[in-house]
This record gives sequence, C-alpha cells and structure tokens, in this order.
Amino acid sequence: MTANEFLDKCLLLDLETDGSKLYHIGAVYSGQVFERKGRFDTQTVLKELDSFADGAEYVLGHNLLGHDLPVLESLAPNLTFLQKPVVDTLYLSPLAFPENPYHRLVKDYKLVRDSINDPVADARLASLVFGDQCASFIIMGNANIDILSFYRYCFEQNSRSSLQSSGLKDVFIALGASQITENDAFAIFQKYTHDRACETAVSMVSFKYLLHPDK
Repeated sequence: MTANEFLDKCLLLDLETDGSKLYHIGAVYSGQVFERKGRFDTQTVLKELDSFADGAEYVLGHNLLGHDLPVLESLAPNLTFLQKPVVDTLYLSPLAFPENPYHRLVKDYKLVRDSINDPVADARLASLVFGDQCASFIIMGNANIDILSFYRYCFEQNSRSSLQSSGLKDVFIALGASQITENDAFAIFQKYTHDRACETAVSMVSFKYLLHPDK
C-alpha cells in the first residue's frame, strides 16, 4: 500500500487550543475540508466534526496523542472518531529519520508553518510529513525488512493497552512488515545494538521493554 492510499483512509486533523477551549479546528478527509473558527458552540461543532469523520478509518496528525486528542476527550468524550486508530507523525519521525529525528517540516514537536494559525494547512502539512516518513521506511525495508517488523512488534504490543496507538502498528503492516514473536524482536534488537551498547545491559533490560514497550 502506498502512502497516498493509506492517507485516503485518514481524517487529517489539527486544532488551535489553549488546552481547555477550542479556537480553530481544521480537518481534511476525502478531498473535503472542515473548518470552524472564531465564536462557535463547541459541542455543536464537535458533533459536526464527528459526522464529517464518519467514513475515515484513521485519524492522522502531528502530536495528536499528546495534545489535540486529550483536549477533545475532555470536552466531548463520546465522540465516535475518538475511538478510531491514530497515526501520530510525532512518534514516527525519530524512527524514520534516526540521524535527524526532526523532519524538515518539524521543530520541537511542532510543524513549521508558512502561515499563522491555520489548522487546515497544518493538517495537510502532517500528511506531507507522513509521506516522507513512509518513503524513508520503504528504503529501510528494502535494505532489511526486519527493522520494520521490529517497529510493528513494538506498536502491536503497545496497542493492546491503547486502541488509539494501533494506527501506528497498521502503518508498518501496510508497509509489508511481518508479525514476529518476542524472541524474534529480541534477536533483531541485539543485531541493531551490536557494538552500539553494552551487550550485558541489552540482555538484562531488553526483554522487559520488548514485552512492555508502553512502559
């Protein structure tokens, strides 16, 4: 599956908020744009956003899990799209670009804008970041698919305790990563940490984190 094919299934989302109040909402899905700003009734608008997101399989954006979604959950916890798997590009950036964990369009957890307070533009910008991340993962997979299978394993384990983060696992499934066991994951981890970390320490702590990657 290509990045664009995956993005076709995603609601792209970004908010302007102070943590308790929404000032501007931007979303894109299936070529359509949802935008509300200025004075609006929050509960009414969030119900409209929920209807707009109805056909999407995933919610995609930058720092959604740490910022946008907790705000929405506090304001309207019964929104249907809050139960959809999330693809947070913030989590993918250090994996896709390990030598430079901040993408060229990302700085200090935020998207680098060319305009002020434009959530629709930021939602689209996150999709560009995702496209570049997928391109990097494809190069990695062509060199050695094991590393993508390792990432799938880690997010798969985490998904057992968080439905939302299962979207990250699905990205690697779409990229062709295989399902592996904890023993496979340990072997891959040992391979990629050889000569980069103390082998004794790797053996002592890796199983703990491989079995509980959400800790």
